[in-house]
Amino acid sequence: GRAGPPAQAAPAARAAIPARPAGVTPDMVASVIFTCGTAVEPRGAVLTHRSFIADLLALAEVQRLYDTDQIVSLLPLHHGLEFTGGLLMSLWGGATTTYLETINSREILDTVRATGTTVLLAVPRLLKILADRIQRLEAHAGEGEVAPRSRSLARVRLVVSGGAPLAPELFDVYQRLGVAVYEWYGLTEAGPIATVNPPGRARRGSVGQALPGVEIAIEQAGVQGHGQILVRGPNVMVGYYANPE
Repeated sequence: GRAGPPAQAAPAARAAIPARPAGVTPDMVASVIFTCGTAVEPRGAVLTHRSFIADLLALAEVQRLYDTDQIVSLLPLHHGLEFTGGLLMSLWGGATTTYLETINSREILDTVRATGTTVLLAVPRLLKILADRIQRLEAHAGEGEVAPRSRSLARVRLVVSGGAPLAPELFDVYQRLGVAVYEWYGLTEAGPIATVNPPGRARRGSVGQALPGVEIAIEQAGVQGHGQILVRGPNVMVGYYANPE
């Protein structure tokens, strides 16, 4: 047969790869993420590298991930909470992330047990599905199925809820399971995390405090404090794609 390439070819090829991508600057566009509400057309939030990194570094001042952490990814990577709070935070802290082929309560709990999961980021709907399954298994534990509460969640130190309001009753369910749920608030346009509950201070019905460097105000607040939430900071997008208005 033919002789293979010289042994030195592979190291030479690797040496030619630049140490860092050329020409990437903080203000270059990193992503355009389309988001929409019930009353508006889809809008593309233009987020720069600065937006994501500013959000990441601010979050890391309050909630850290470590190289001992095990994460099970439950949300798609185009979801801002998963991208910044999951992927970027795990890269920054050196955590290990497990990605599932299918998202269902059985596979999630099996993977949580198998990996010794310490961190979960989820939306309230997923947390409700998980809680319902755990409670069903507990109810049938006497019928031959072992309840997973102590083993599944034994190592979990941080459960984050974002993307929608967390029902106070669901917060209470996880409290009874021995797990505190930390509710975060944000939106795609803010990279996306704007407020968090800090470690050891999970609070029912609260999304916590603004991240360092992030300013929040309530415009035209009514008697009960309801109004439009304004967010300002280096994490905020530069505008909507092709929609300056």
